[in-house]
Amino acid sequence: MRIILLLLISGWLTLGAQARWDGTLLPDEQLTVARAIAIAISQNPALNQYREEIRSQRGERWRGVGLPSPDLLILQEGIPREGSGFGERRWGISQSLDFPLKSYFRMRRMTAEVGAMEQSLEMQAIELTARVKKVYTELAHAAKLQELRQDELNIARELHHSVSARVEAGEASELDLMQADIQLAEAQNDLDGARRIYHQNRYQLFNLIGLPLSRQKYTLQFPDTLGYFPVEIDQHRALERLPELPVSRSAAVRQSAARWGVREAWSGFLPDLRLSYYRQDFGSGYDFYGVEAGIKLPLWFWFNQNGDIQAAKAQRRAAGHERRAIESDLKRQIEDAWHGFEQSRAVIQRYQQTIRRQSEQLLTLTMEGYRLGELDLLKLLESQRTFLTSQERYYVALRDYYIQLIELEKFLDHEIVFRQ
Repeated sequence: MRIILLLLISGWLTLGAQARWDGTLLPDEQLTVARAIAIAISQNPALNQYREEIRSQRGERWRGVGLPSPDLLILQEGIPREGSGFGERRWGISQSLDFPLKSYFRMRRMTAEVGAMEQSLEMQAIELTARVKKVYTELAHAAKLQELRQDELNIARELHHSVSARVEAGEASELDLMQADIQLAEAQNDLDGARRIYHQNRYQLFNLIGLPLSRQKYTLQFPDTLGYFPVEIDQHRALERLPELPVSRSAAVRQSAARWGVREAWSGFLPDLRLSYYRQDFGSGYDFYGVEAGIKLPLWFWFNQNGDIQAAKAQRRAAGHERRAIESDLKRQIEDAWHGFEQSRAVIQRYQQTIRRQSEQLLTLTMEGYRLGELDLLKLLESQRTFLTSQERYYVALRDYYIQLIELEKFLDHEIVFRQ
């Protein structure tokens, strides 16, 4: 997981080791999770925009040296009111300089800010990867739901056939046949609804990863599916890794940048420097030269430096509050994901150990009992509803199981679901 993410956050990951996705990533019309992630990392507008912001900030960092353009000076004085001539003529060059310590503090602050943005980019890549996996999970769940609704339709048809046979034999009433007709129509409606949900999830995935319209085909297949596999999650290990997460490191670096900002503000009391060099002509040619050195005194510190210092201190305190808030929220996310994972796993295990076998057996026995005339239609419908509801709950729990594991992946150093 860590190696994959390091490749992903570089922004140029593709399955063919290309610089960026060129539209040939789906030659076999198979959109796997790995391919979806590769396309998303390359094509996602927000991620690409943030990469450009980092490049811009890197360029801005060089301005922190505090070295403005020099001034070229030309002077001629002592000119008579009438006539020509001059008393002195000179040209020179003048350069202003920030005090070196001020430039040092500024560069450290700006470097830390770039580092914080790079850590934030890594976390955005992790978040995008998780979002792609979650949407793919929803799509795989929708495919399972389609299968379930098709099973429901098949059961309804079998029920309709049994009821029709009993009505013809005079063993059931027309009311039972009407109920079977309604059940069959509702099953068809449920199947149509499941297909609609499936296609909605397809396009949600396409939009998330930025798949071009020309590649959004009905022939596109999604081979990665859902299936239960037991896994143990060390909650304490996830909590211990909180300081190692990119979002935590980004907050820590931003706090460090704010501390450098305070030092930069205090360095405003240090005098800026000004150096000048002249060549002078007093009428016989540029035979003389002069030098000039000066400093800028912070006499109005109460209006300038004092305000900068107060603002920098406030930013430092805000960065500290933000870091604590982020760490607290990350802990909450881990706790929520872990408890959701535990609950989903318990539902799946109960279904596999007890509910699936008994619900299948109950449906088989009640259908046989109805054909033999030992049970009425209501009992059969109830057992059918129990069977279908238990299956639907299982698939919902399986979907939630995957989603919670995907959420936990963000805090661990390895992949759990859809491993490549």
